[in-house]
Amino acid sequence: MAELILTEKEKHANDYLEWDDAALGRVVKKLALNIQEIRGDNALLYTSCAALLASEAAKKAGELSIDIEGRTNGWTVAVFKTTQSG
Repeated sequence: MAELILTEKEKHANDYLEWDDAALGRVVKKLALNIQEIRGDNALLYTSCAALLASEAAKKAGELSIDIEGRTNGWTVAVFKTTQSG
């Protein structure tokens, strides 16, 4: 497991952009390993793809539809924002 060691400056930084490259690499590795451990081997791939699609949907008023032409069948991937209560 990756060990996340931060300097005092990094611990108190307002955002991750103030961290040095090595610290950013360690946090990305630690998060990736945590996701994989909790959700399985393909979880990082799925989580990354879902985050990318959600980000693009957010830019387009909360909805995104992508048509993908396959060798045998076409696919449409639809992403839309839902409202959660609670």
